[in-house]
Amino acid sequence: MSVGNADRVAAIKDNGGVTTTATIVSIDSRRASSSDPRPKIIYTPEYEYVDEAGTTHMIDGSEEKTRQSSPSFQIGDTASVMYDPEDPSNAFLEGQGESSPLTTYFPLVFCVVGLGLAIFDLMNSTKARREEE
Repeated sequence: MSVGNADRVAAIKDNGGVTTTATIVSIDSRRASSSDPRPKIIYTPEYEYVDEAGTTHMIDGSEEKTRQSSPSFQIGDTASVMYDPEDPSNAFLEGQGESSPLTTYFPLVFCVVGLGLAIFDLMNSTKARREEE
């Protein structure tokens, strides 16, 4: 998720974001550009939701790349959407515009563990050189 998208999601939440149900009304499909003789197909669902004023809005869902003849979602499937009550066309599908703790902290944990292993290896190699002398 890009930083801009994270900021947009935070702004919607801070502005008292309203949650409602969105329904898939269409599914766009296109071939992924690939040199593979069996390229993947990219499916993008389009969701429809109605704001508190009764106005209908559309939002695209996450793309799904697959070699299957149909995506894992179908027209009529539903999801939760949160929109800005001051600008109901500004919305995101919950779970798509947010980062999970795993994706947020995994890179940090990975770096700390890697740095720790590098320091441990350096200390052991220094100790081994001292013992050889």
